[in-house]
Amino acid sequence: MRIYSAKLTCDRIFELSKEKGWTDSKLASILNLTPQAISKWRRGAGSPSIEMLTMLQELFEVNMDDLVGRQEVDIDFNL
Repeated sequence: MRIYSAKLTCDRIFELSKEKGWTDSKLASILNLTPQAISKWRRGAGSPSIEMLTMLQELFEVNMDDLVGRQEVDIDFNL
């Protein structure tokens, strides 16, 4: 089963942004967000919406699995 981690997603967004040489303010400007919204992502107090994830995927030219940091985990549903 694949799981989604908001923290891994935000970490990946900032990693990709850093690779492009963008500050948090620059990323906010590109996405038409406030710097406070980006700050919430960095602090783990918020995460991007589905619509924003789609924009980020296109912006960074990565697939969604790479962007959101999905992980494969084994879950035993027969507990």
